[in-house]
Amino acid sequence: MLRGILIVFFSIFAVVVTAQNNILDTEISIKAGEYSQKDLLKYINRKYKVLFSYNDDILFKDKIPFISDYSGTLEELLNKYFSELGFGYKNIAGQVVIYATEIKEQKVILSGYIIEEWSNEVLIGATLYNIDNGVGAVTNAYGYFTIKLPKGKHKLTLKCIGYTDKEIDLTLFSDTKQIFYMKPVSYSVGEVKVEAGRDDRFLEADIMHKAKIDIKQLQQIPGLFCEKDAIRNISLMPGVQSNEMSTGSIFVRGGSTDQTVFLMDEANLYNASHFGGFFSVFNPDVVNSVSVYKSDIPVSEGGALSSLIDVRLRDGHKEEWKVKGSVGLISARALLEGPVVNNKSSVLLSYRQSYLNHIYPHFISDSVTRKIRFHFYDANLKFNYVLNNKNRIYLSGYNSYDFFDQFQEIWRNTYVGSLRWNHIFNSSVFMNTSLIFSKNITNREISSSLSDLVWQSDNNNLKFKQDFSYLISDKGKAEFGVSSVFYHFLPNVIIDETQNDDEDRLTSVPDQQFINSIYYIHHFLPVKQFAINAGVRGSYFVSNPVFSNKEYYEEFFVEPHLHIGYSFQNDWLIKCSYSRPVQPLHQLPLSTMGIAINRWMPANKGFKPQVSNNYSLGLSKNFNDIINISTELYYRYMDNLTETLQDMRILTVDKPGEFLYKSEGEAYGSELFISYTGSRLNVITTFDFSKVMWLTNGLNNNMPYPASHVRRNNFNITASYQLSERWQVAAMWKYGTGLPYTAATGKYEIDGRVYLTFDESKINTKRMPTYHSLNISADFEAKHNKRTKWKSYLSFSVNNVYFRKNPLGVYYYSPVVDANGNILDSKLSPSYFYLYQFVPSFSYRFEF
Repeated sequence: MLRGILIVFFSIFAVVVTAQNNILDTEISIKAGEYSQKDLLKYINRKYKVLFSYNDDILFKDKIPFISDYSGTLEELLNKYFSELGFGYKNIAGQVVIYATEIKEQKVILSGYIIEEWSNEVLIGATLYNIDNGVGAVTNAYGYFTIKLPKGKHKLTLKCIGYTDKEIDLTLFSDTKQIFYMKPVSYSVGEVKVEAGRDDRFLEADIMHKAKIDIKQLQQIPGLFCEKDAIRNISLMPGVQSNEMSTGSIFVRGGSTDQTVFLMDEANLYNASHFGGFFSVFNPDVVNSVSVYKSDIPVSEGGALSSLIDVRLRDGHKEEWKVKGSVGLISARALLEGPVVNNKSSVLLSYRQSYLNHIYPHFISDSVTRKIRFHFYDANLKFNYVLNNKNRIYLSGYNSYDFFDQFQEIWRNTYVGSLRWNHIFNSSVFMNTSLIFSKNITNREISSSLSDLVWQSDNNNLKFKQDFSYLISDKGKAEFGVSSVFYHFLPNVIIDETQNDDEDRLTSVPDQQFINSIYYIHHFLPVKQFAINAGVRGSYFVSNPVFSNKEYYEEFFVEPHLHIGYSFQNDWLIKCSYSRPVQPLHQLPLSTMGIAINRWMPANKGFKPQVSNNYSLGLSKNFNDIINISTELYYRYMDNLTETLQDMRILTVDKPGEFLYKSEGEAYGSELFISYTGSRLNVITTFDFSKVMWLTNGLNNNMPYPASHVRRNNFNITASYQLSERWQVAAMWKYGTGLPYTAATGKYEIDGRVYLTFDESKINTKRMPTYHSLNISADFEAKHNKRTKWKSYLSFSVNNVYFRKNPLGVYYYSPVVDANGNILDSKLSPSYFYLYQFVPSFSYRFEF
C-alpha cells in the first residue's frame, strides 16, 4: 500500500517538474514591432497558453522595440526583457510568477543626432541631460551625441539655445540609436544668452571655456544699416572688444587682433571682415552656430593665443526647397536651399553684394573719409550627403572679393574649400576626417603720373585633420586626433608698370611652415555636478625647410589645458581653468580705416612662437531662469610678442624682423554679465575692466606701456520689448574709455614713399576721447501667406542717435592737392578721423 502511494506521488512530481521545464523551453515567435512588457505577457498567454502571475504596477509601460522578428525560448525572452531590467521569474506549479528584484546595474549606450524639426538641420551644442542620475551629453559640430545610461526608464531633458526645451520619457533595453527633434522658438528678445539652464549646470562647467552664441537672438540687436550680423555684436560679451570700424578686429582678454583665429567650417580665414569693416565675411542667413573660446583655445584646434571664434555653416533644408532674401540700404543678399535626395542630401547656395559706394558718402562727416570707395561680394556653397547610418560627407566652398579706394586701390580675393567625412564605428566611437584649403590674395596699387606701383601678397594653407571621440563610460569621454598643416606665404611681389607698358617685377622668397600635431582630451565627471576637462596638445613645426636663403627653424612644444567646474545648490556654479596656448605664426597687422593689410611670418630663431599662460576663476548664479549673473577674473602673461609700430616697410622686405620689436605682455581683468528675461522685456548688461601692459625691448625706455588696442573699461546695455505679436523694439548703448596711442612727431621719404617718425620713449602716452553711442531699432513681422508660404519682415534702425562724434583713430598727415585734385605732396597735420554721426536705415527680408 505505502509503496503504491510513493510511486503515484513521485510520478506526479516528475510530471509537474517536466511541465515546469517544458514551459520555460517553449519556443516563442514575435513579429517586429513595439510592445510593452504587459503586451508581451498577454500575447504569450493567448497564443502559447502560458500562465503568468504579476502585479501591473511594477511593469514598465513603455514600448520595447523589436527591430526584427524574434524567435527563441520563453526563458531567453524573459532573461533579456525582464531579468536584465530588474525583474525575476519563477516557474511554480506550471505558472510563471514575475516579481521585482534588485540586480547589478547594467549600462547601455544611447547615441544619435539632435536636429531641428522643420528643416532637419543638425543642432550644434545641444545638451541632453538625465535628470535622475545627473549624466549628460553635448552634441558635437555635426549634431551627434553619445551617452551611457543604466538599462531601464529615463527622463531626458533636451536643451539648445534658440530652441524650446523638450522632455522625453525613454526606456532603454540595449544600445540604441535615436534622432531627437527640437522646435525653434519665436523670440521676442534681444539678449545674448550664454548661460545653461538650472538642471544642467554641470554641462556648462564641463564646457565652461566656451560661450555658444544664440544667432537668432544676437541678430535682433540693432545693427549698422540694419545688417543682422551676429559676428559684429560679439563684442557685447564681457571680455571681448572690437574695432568699431572692423568686424574682424576682435580683441579678447587683452590679446591683439592677430591672436584671434576665425574658423569657417574648420577652415582658417585670413580676414574675417570685408573692407570697410561694416560686414563680417559670414552671411547671416548661412550661419548655423557661433562658439567663442576666450583665452582657453581647445587643444583639438590650437594655433591661437587669445581666442578662437568657431563659425559653423548650415547644411541646407533637407525636406523642401526654400528661398530667402534681403534688400537693405547698402547691400542685398539671396539664398537657395533644398533637398537633392529627401532627408538624405541637401545643397545650399548664397550670394551677397554691396552697393554702398552710392550711399556711404552721405553718412560720413569727415571730408577725407567721404572720398573712400569700396564694395564687395561673397558666395557660399555647401553640399552634404548621408551615405548610410554610419557615414556622411560634407563639401563646402566660399569665395569673396573686396575693393577699396582712397588715394590707392586695394583689392582682395579669398577662396576656401573643405571636404569632410563623418564615420560612426559603433555607439561609442565617432570619427571625422577633414581636408581643408584656404587662399588669400591681396593687391595694393599706387598710381602716379609716371607709373603704377603694385604690391601683391599670396597666402595659402592646406590642412588635414582626423578627430575621434570615444565614450569610455557614463563618467568619462575621450577626444583625440592628429592634424597636419602646410603654410605657404608669398610676402610680396612688387610690380612697377610704366606708361610705356614696361614692367619690372621683384618677387620675394616665399615663407613656409609645416605643423604636425597630436592631441588628447579627457572629460571626466567623478561625482554628480563636478566636472574636469584635462587636455594636452603636442606639436612639431618646421619653418622654411625648403629654401636655403630663408632661416631654417624647428621646435616641439606642448600645450596643456585644465578646466574644473562645480555646480552646487542647483543654481550656483564655480569654475577655474589654466591653459598654455602657443601660436607658431606671427601676424604683422597694418590696419587703417577697417582695411587690414597683413603679413604673416613663421616663427624663427629671432621671433619664437608666441606663448601665453592663462588663468581664470568664475562664479555664476541663476535666479529661477529669470535673472542670470556671472563674473570672472582672469590673468594672462604673454611672451614672444611682436610690435610693428605700423611700420609699412615690413610689407616690402624679405626680412621684416629688422623693423620689428620683441615684446612681452601682462593682462588682468574682471568681467560681469547680468541678464533679465521677462515675458516681454529682456535686458542684458555687461561690464569689463581690463588692464594690459606691454614691455618692448628698445621702446619707452624699456618700461611697460598700455596696449594700444584695449579700452580700460567697457559697459554695454541692451534691451528689447515686444510691443505686440508683430512689433518689437530694441535699444543698445555702448560706452568705452579712450584707446591709447602714440603721437607722430614727423615724417620722412624714401624712394618717394612717406613714413612717419615717433618718439620711441613716449609710447601710448596719449588717449583718444571716450567712446559712447546709442542705437535703436524696430522690427515688424508681416502677416504670413500660408498658401504661398511667403514670410516678410521690415527692419528700421538708427545708429548713433544723439550724433556723437566718436574718433576711430588719428590721421597724421593729409595730402596736398592741386586744383584738379592731383596729389602734389603731404603735410603733417594730426587730427582725429570720424566715421558716421547719425545713420538711419531700413531693410526688407523675405522667405518662401
